[in-house]
Amino acid sequence: MRIAYSPYAPRFRGVFDADPAFRLVDRLFAERSAPRADYDLETLDDDRFRLTLNAVGLEESELAVELRGDLLVVEGESADGRHAVKRSFRLGEHMEVTGASLDKGLLAIEIERVVPEALKPRRIEIASGGSKRLARAAKKLIGGEKKAA
Repeated sequence: MRIAYSPYAPRFRGVFDADPAFRLVDRLFAERSAPRADYDLETLDDDRFRLTLNAVGLEESELAVELRGDLLVVEGESADGRHAVKRSFRLGEHMEVTGASLDKGLLAIEIERVVPEALKPRRIEIASGGSKRLARAAKKLIGGEKKAA
């Protein structure tokens, strides 16, 4: 006996598969249940990105772009039910969605990395003459410097 696995029904994982037709039905169900949209992630500069998704056949009013915590969710279905998009992306730290636009069947989502000032790298200035000051402090500690009377 083989163990059937279906990612769409977690409670049925581990069910024994005695019928090969079950696998065929499961495969057909999986192909139709979650339409996938093609996408492209483009780097505009060090801190700006553009995510472009295929949304052919959909109008702006039929699409929803939501940010749920760090999860970007794009969903939409045409009025006639022939076209659908459902896709989610997990954004990295300090990433913010700054806008979205639909042009000729392509949904472009603008993403920007906004690092807080406290977390940005900063330059520490080095004071000149620091080594002489350290040498004098070391001599005082070891008793090597005598005071003049």
